[in-house]
Amino acid sequence: MDAKNKQEKPGIRNKNYWDSIYTNGNSSELLSLDEYKKDYKQYCDKLIMDKIIEFYGEGSVLEIGAGNSDWIIRVFNELKPPHCAGLDYSEEGCRLLEEKSKANGVNINVVHADMFSPPVGLIEKFNFVMSFGVVEHFKDLAEVLGIVSQFSKPGGLIFSIIPNMAGVYGVLTRLWNKEIYDIHVPHDLPSFIDGHHVAGLDVLWADYLGSSNFSVLSSCFKEQKGFNFFIYKQLTRISKVLWFFESHIKELPVSKAFSPYILIVSRVPE
Repeated sequence: MDAKNKQEKPGIRNKNYWDSIYTNGNSSELLSLDEYKKDYKQYCDKLIMDKIIEFYGEGSVLEIGAGNSDWIIRVFNELKPPHCAGLDYSEEGCRLLEEKSKANGVNINVVHADMFSPPVGLIEKFNFVMSFGVVEHFKDLAEVLGIVSQFSKPGGLIFSIIPNMAGVYGVLTRLWNKEIYDIHVPHDLPSFIDGHHVAGLDVLWADYLGSSNFSVLSSCFKEQKGFNFFIYKQLTRISKVLWFFESHIKELPVSKAFSPYILIVSRVPE
């Protein structure tokens, strides 16, 4: 077994697993691309997009793990980069992203490839490389960040966001669906920062993001029934109440215990 396969979490390179994740995806829907700006129920999406807007300067954008992604389409709509690409390991995920891009009238170069064996034409081609919930699936964080950073031009930015599995979301995921928990490495902010430093990246911004978002636990449930699902739904309602408060009155503090995401923006050395 080679090094890249040794360091992955179980199931992460199983194409059938990822294709099954995308099976129920809706690729033909027209996205309300500006809705996150005014709908308090999308408050966390606004926090993420605000950070993308803050750090994106100019040039081409790549999303790693972009199967059926809304994010790459939102970024194209908001920032109008000269070139926008999405790479994914799943053929089904790529098919859905192509359909969604066409449905929403955006021009995304969809690449079906393994980031560990990427097309040569993608190496050092992008100014802004982003991933949402990808790098935490690998045991050796520094190694996978090195793989991600190979797509960036020297001096380009890496935008890495992962679920915060070191707090309450990790506890509940392990309780409700250990299979899902086991394909994640439960990083906290210090360990996530350390991985970037070991990878040789210059950290520009690093913190927990959002006060709460219990909706991130949706993947724990294959069926919408049972006591645990009932508790989950009540928790998501608490998050929505907090988002309403934050969007109209005051942003609440982030925390290791309850923030749903950890975000790091880093620079590839020149």
